Amino acid sequence: MKKILSAAGPPQGAKAPSGGSAVHEVTSVGVRLGCIADDFTGATDLANNLVRAGMRVVQTIGVPAGPLDAEVDAVVVALKSRTVAPADAIAQSLDALAWLQAQGARQIYFKYCSTFDSTAQGNIGPVTEALMDALKTDFSIATPAFPDNGRTVFKGHLFVGEVLLNESGMQNHPLTPMTDPNLVRVLQAQTRRKVGLIDHKAVAQGETAIRASIDALRAHGVGVAIVDAVSNDDLLRLGPALKGMPLVTAGSGVAIGLPANFGLAPSPQASALPPASGLQAVVSGSCSVATNKQVAHFIAAGCPAFAVDPLRLAAGDDVRPHRALPRLVRGADEHDGRPLPDRLRRAGPRPRQGVEPRPQSAPPLRPRGRQRAAGGGGVRPPQEPRRLPRPGADGGPRARHRPSGAGA
Repeated sequence: MKKILSAAGPPQGAKAPSGGSAVHEVTSVGVRLGCIADDFTGATDLANNLVRAGMRVVQTIGVPAGPLDAEVDAVVVALKSRTVAPADAIAQSLDALAWLQAQGARQIYFKYCSTFDSTAQGNIGPVTEALMDALKTDFSIATPAFPDNGRTVFKGHLFVGEVLLNESGMQNHPLTPMTDPNLVRVLQAQTRRKVGLIDHKAVAQGETAIRASIDALRAHGVGVAIVDAVSNDDLLRLGPALKGMPLVTAGSGVAIGLPANFGLAPSPQASALPPASGLQAVVSGSCSVATNKQVAHFIAAGCPAFAVDPLRLAAGDDVRPHRALPRLVRGADEHDGRPLPDRLRRAGPRPRQGVEPRPQSAPPLRPRGRQRAAGGGGVRPPQEPRRLPRPGADGGPRARHRPSGAGA
């Protein structure tokens, strides 16, 4: 069996083979689309959209240690690379790429947040460039557009609902404050390659015009192009123009236009799953305005909840509940009247500690009878759901997806 070597070592904490690079064996199971997501909940959004468009999908938490054991059309590898150091994000992403190539992936999809969460240091730009280099391709597109969830791109500017990105609340994000809605500028600050724009006029004309724009941009030395999209129709027009492109980078929205390139259409078979049973646990880890509203709605509906104080979490306190709850919510509130990002910044020099829940902070789920776990809003996959009875490609965690409403 052929072996594929990644261009960089495994992610932090992982052990590399004696040769120093991650090794993955090629299997006979062919995967049409291989996806690398920079966080867990975003990976779920992507998988959901692919299923809705007709693909059978498996999501893994991290890069599996062994070959894929399922007949599926797409695999989404969920990493936790959005806010780590760029070098670590690149290493994780290249290891995921090597594994996906070993499963026969014909096209690679790098998925990031629909609010383009990043800084001038990355990680969208550095990871995109590393994947392009590994795939030996000189061009890719970038668009976080997800109209179903109110994320649209017009003239290269990202809107969240009716307002520009920098007026949406994302300008106060504690790790990746988004203060510029111009995605061409934002991405250009993160990459050596020249960044251009495929504007709404070209997108509205469909595949031929989009391909012509790509050719013109490449002729002018552009390596990555932001793509306008204000509706699902725009994304469906974009899809055919991406057929055969080695690397696509986007939020979840672009996914709706890709399965058709592989001859697939929406079908009940794509979402067929065995029935689930047992009690449930809901874990939410975001401090965004939208997630806080969702948590408030959950509580207002009469569902029991337990809130983890991020300041106590940052201080290293034991924040686990000491009583059983039918459902569990991890979320952020604003009980002292100050915006949460400001409170986290005052907590210490490393605000990452305040918003990245540590595995030991996740209250035990399995011992309390939880058979189903749902994660939302920036959740780091906790250790406890890993032990739920859900087989993975390597004997670890894996999720099959049926379509649901639009995510974040």
